[in-house]
Amino acid sequence: MYGLPIKDIDFHHEQDLVYSLDSSVLKIWEQNNGKIYTSIEASTEFNNLCTVPSLGPAPRWASFLDSLTEELEESNVENVYDDY
Repeated sequence: MYGLPIKDIDFHHEQDLVYSLDSSVLKIWEQNNGKIYTSIEASTEFNNLCTVPSLGPAPRWASFLDSLTEELEESNVENVYDDY
C-alpha cells in the first residue's frame, strides 16, 4: 500500500495464514484465497516478524482457564464511549 519493500514473510500452517511485513504494516492473508484477514499498522517502524504457534485448549488440570476465557468472551461490558 505504501510502496515499501517487504521485510519478512512467514506462514502459519495451523491456521492457513500468510504474514507479510514491511516497515509500517503487518498484513495477515488467508493462504487459500489471498483475502486479507487483518492488518496491523504501527506508529514506529517494524524490524522483524516472529510468529507464535497456536496453543490449543488448556490441559485437563488447568480446565479453569477455558472457563475463564469463555467468561471473558461472553461478558458484554459497556464502556463510557460506546455508541458515542
